[in-house]
Amino acid sequence: MKRNDTGAFCVLYVEPSDERSMLFNAIVGQHKPVVMMLSEQARVMQRPDDYATLKKLKRQHDIPVLFVIPDGKWGRRVTHVATRGGFAAYPSLDALLQAQEQEQVARLTQQLARGQEHSYRIAPSSYPAHVSRPQSTSGIAPAFSLPNTTPLHPVSSTVTSTSNMQNAQNARRQQSYAGYVMDREDIEDEPTHPPVASAPTVPSARQNTYMRQAEAQQMYQSPEKPHPVAPPMSARKTRDLSPEMMDVMLDTHRAQSSAPITPGTPVTPVPPVPPMPTPPVPPSTNTRKQRRRRNRFPAILIVLTLIMLLGAGLGYALLLYHPLVTPPAVMGHLRFLSSEQLNENSNQGIDDQLQLDMSNVANPASGKSYYAWLLGDQGQSEGQVILLGALPVHNGSVHLFYPGDAQHTNLIATMSRLLITEEDSAVPPIAPSPDDSTWQYYGGFSTTLVTGTDTQGNVKQFSYLD
Repeated sequence: MKRNDTGAFCVLYVEPSDERSMLFNAIVGQHKPVVMMLSEQARVMQRPDDYATLKKLKRQHDIPVLFVIPDGKWGRRVTHVATRGGFAAYPSLDALLQAQEQEQVARLTQQLARGQEHSYRIAPSSYPAHVSRPQSTSGIAPAFSLPNTTPLHPVSSTVTSTSNMQNAQNARRQQSYAGYVMDREDIEDEPTHPPVASAPTVPSARQNTYMRQAEAQQMYQSPEKPHPVAPPMSARKTRDLSPEMMDVMLDTHRAQSSAPITPGTPVTPVPPVPPMPTPPVPPSTNTRKQRRRRNRFPAILIVLTLIMLLGAGLGYALLLYHPLVTPPAVMGHLRFLSSEQLNENSNQGIDDQLQLDMSNVANPASGKSYYAWLLGDQGQSEGQVILLGALPVHNGSVHLFYPGDAQHTNLIATMSRLLITEEDSAVPPIAPSPDDSTWQYYGGFSTTLVTGTDTQGNVKQFSYLD
């Protein structure tokens, strides 16, 4: 075990020959954080109980312990065990130093944030500020200087002129009503008021404040009542005359004024003028657009509903639709048997025999016979072939038993496919014909990989031949 105490950490380089007791004794005497660097050949710190013992030792002596474990298949497994044991693990020393720097920066940021929050809390003054208007006294400079403004009128004249201005504005407002005509008699009966005084100079915002204060004091102190406001003038509503009606009335007035009136002349009454029909006001463009939108909304809603229903129906039909896949017809069964002539050093005597049973088999052509073959794996460069023998057909059924060879070789260890060919019965073949037209039946084990776990819990992919 190598050791380095020059920096802020005590770095322990764990070697393959180190023992757990020697490693723990080296940790007990430390007074600063310990960094343990594990190698792939190390025997210690590989199991969960090692980390449980180290955790108790860490709590007893209050010593921070960190791990540096190289990345890789072994490193990921050991890192997982270390983190489950409650220890931090890093892939390299640079990653460890970077993590320590980030932790220091985070602590400094939190301290600064706490300090600013504390300063913000004590910054506002606890004494309220009172603002008052400075009084001009001789020999004392004012607290602040006012800008040069126009002198104000007396408060009484200001109030009087303000009330007169309001009365005049009310009169103008009443005279300017559209669609109403004032009666002369009402206007002549109205009392006359003195002319309104000239408007004062517009004061500034600060002068307005002083004027409001002075007005409030005068309202509470002065017993005089404000000037009464002139009563509203009576108005009489009239109807607008069209140009055609005005021309008829003017002609009638001229005829009556030009014709002399004598005692014997009968007076012809003027026929009443019928009221002109008021043309209907066409609806505005905005109203038409709103009506069109309202009329279109139900149709759009119905179309969207139909589209949604149609889409839902199609989706449901696609989910339920499963094309019928016709499974291949089962022609027979192939069974591997064991002779139980076992060998302790090999797999001999296991799956060394074979039994084939088939049904619905057509008779071979005249002068031909069926031959059964065992073939090796499809991915092998050199294909192995075992002749099982000829297959006699009896009423469409075939039965074959292969007793195996003298060495009791495991057939599944090297073979994975079955082939039945139709060849000349006079001369038994040594190997299957390369002409695939003679191949009548073919089958084999599936080579698709299946995900599973081994005896140690590792996830791997297997096939039916493993």
